[in-house]
Amino acid sequence: MWKVENIIPQGGIGFVSAPPKDRKSLLTEDLALHLAQPAGSRLWLGKFACTPAKILYIAREDPARRIKERALEICQAGEAKIDRKPEGSPGQEPVPPKQTGKYLYFHG
Repeated sequence: MWKVENIIPQGGIGFVSAPPKDRKSLLTEDLALHLAQPAGSRLWLGKFACTPAKILYIAREDPARRIKERALEICQAGEAKIDRKPEGSPGQEPVPPKQTGKYLYFHG
């Protein structure tokens, strides 16, 4: 079984390594967003099938604004459904999903 076909096995552990400014953050955010989508929704890098998974993406170097912008661009490019939490107090309910039954929350 694979989380990402022929790249990341189910239950596998790995890491991404490259020189500074070589787009590691963009690659991993793109992967995380693909894994968070329903099965069969689209291929990662246009080639690899992904098995849906719960994702916790922690970015320690990029500002929240950049992460939000990238996530929106990645999801919109692949026509993924994005449901944003409304502006205002943290106690407000998220916007109900229209089709996917999933939420994509931005915190920061």
